[in-house]
Amino acid sequence: MEKFALKRESILNKIPTQLDPRQAFLIDGIRISFEIIEEELVLLEHKLSIFSTEDARPRISSLFTSVWNIIDSSARLKRMLESIGIFSIEPAMKNLFDEIFLVRHTFQHLDERIDELFIDKGNPILGQLSWTYSVSAEEIKMFMVKSGIDHKHNPQRISLNLLSNYRIGINELALTAFKRVGKKVFATTEIQFDSLIQNLNMLVEAIEARLENNNVLFSATAGFSNTRHWVGLVNQLNCSKASNGGPHINQSITYDDFGLINFEQT
Repeated sequence: MEKFALKRESILNKIPTQLDPRQAFLIDGIRISFEIIEEELVLLEHKLSIFSTEDARPRISSLFTSVWNIIDSSARLKRMLESIGIFSIEPAMKNLFDEIFLVRHTFQHLDERIDELFIDKGNPILGQLSWTYSVSAEEIKMFMVKSGIDHKHNPQRISLNLLSNYRIGINELALTAFKRVGKKVFATTEIQFDSLIQNLNMLVEAIEARLENNNVLFSATAGFSNTRHWVGLVNQLNCSKASNGGPHINQSITYDDFGLINFEQT
């Protein structure tokens, strides 16, 4: 299973003072979402390892608690990332988070849709969780839990990438769940956790790089206050006094593909 961790020295833990306060709150929300996902992934991998190797297994509800906490935080993260334009150059990444959002939204409104799908068709309320556990290069165990039932001894169809170089431990972790695609119309979709974690790592690197290089983050949807921006930047830019005593700045502003702004003195 891929690893995800926000480094202690990450600039996300030391938000630049140049940021507009509203943008700072946005970045802090992104950081907290990353940390929640990180904590739940560590906990989930630990519980899955115990489930895969010991007779005294964690409750299946405990597995799904971590899984849906990760889905929920990832969906919330999607909205915040959209507001800084982070998906503008990564369509595949956007598609993944769009799927996660639809799955989360369907589950979040479960009380309204229980008769539409789950009772009529007998489908699992919490989805289906599957994974493999590599004991060694020669021995791989397959597991599935579905709607609170352990299917270890009940043959089920599981899609596996047998060409993968499995690590010892948890691999091929996936949640199969429903998304609502129309009125009383549902489709199944699969969330591959390794893919999610890889994208989370890329997101962290992208946001860190833009913050470190530009020191300023622009939110296209939230807007920003020029006055507060200039106060934050007064120590960076060479300002002259305007006739009214306020800062007078001649600058050109350019936007990169991530919605971040660069200031150039003119």
